[in-house]
Amino acid sequence: MSNLSLQEQTKILDEHIWHTYHKNDKIEVWLDNFQGEDKDMAHKLLNHFVYFNSQMTKEMLISLYRDFIEYPIRQKVLNEVDVEKLFKEELNQTRFLGMGNPAESGTHLLYYFRQVNNINKDLFIDQSKVDLSDTQIKRYIYIDDMSITGKQVCEYANTKAKEISEKRIEVNCYLLCATKKAIDKIKNMNIFNSVESVFELDESFKCFGDSSRYFLDDASNRECKEMVEKYGKRLYEDHVLGYKNSQLLSGLEHNTPNNTLPIFWSEKDWNPIFKRYGKNYG
Repeated sequence: MSNLSLQEQTKILDEHIWHTYHKNDKIEVWLDNFQGEDKDMAHKLLNHFVYFNSQMTKEMLISLYRDFIEYPIRQKVLNEVDVEKLFKEELNQTRFLGMGNPAESGTHLLYYFRQVNNINKDLFIDQSKVDLSDTQIKRYIYIDDMSITGKQVCEYANTKAKEISEKRIEVNCYLLCATKKAIDKIKNMNIFNSVESVFELDESFKCFGDSSRYFLDDASNRECKEMVEKYGKRLYEDHVLGYKNSQLLSGLEHNTPNNTLPIFWSEKDWNPIFKRYGKNYG
């Protein structure tokens, strides 16, 4: 651990990592869930938490549009005379959809995606409005915030996205954050023409895994894991280290996935540090 006191470390987290979204007192209230030396281990995990605040989320949405949508389309028309005109035509033949039902975060994310990239609102539709007989539409693009196991995206894609694909219409899936495992699982469905993530979580992001980036030795890894399991048993009994043993240390300002260690988000006789809403990120 650092030579800094818990209070000093908390101040650094508050001022430089979370941009004052979580105030000192909220962090202290969360730490009060833990007993004795467990506080130090909990704080160490908090130091490593990958937190995407609203500004970072907007920047990732800009990157998603630029790298996965704008650049590839421009590359296609690069040798044409009027590149800008052709790009706009291609964009107007594109429709953007959120992954999930209208109440879920993928759909809400589209509002910010449209704003930060200055895209015409007419290009955004609900899945129920997909018209496969409209020959003017060349591609459909699904956007979601996070996928950890790929399960939910695959289940959702097996409906309308599969129908689009079967009509030989281009359909793509772009995520802000995903594990390599999730990306591979989605690709292996052979529904989407392209599956990409702005931020990819490899095996090193699995908190207590063999390749964990968070621990220098097996002993500290094991000790911290036992601590998390001790509290996790009463917070999320069937998934003490996060849904499907994901062991994630990550979340977005608008939601925390259930794949993240439950000590961060559970409200079961517990004071959480991060808010979690009902979406299953599986």
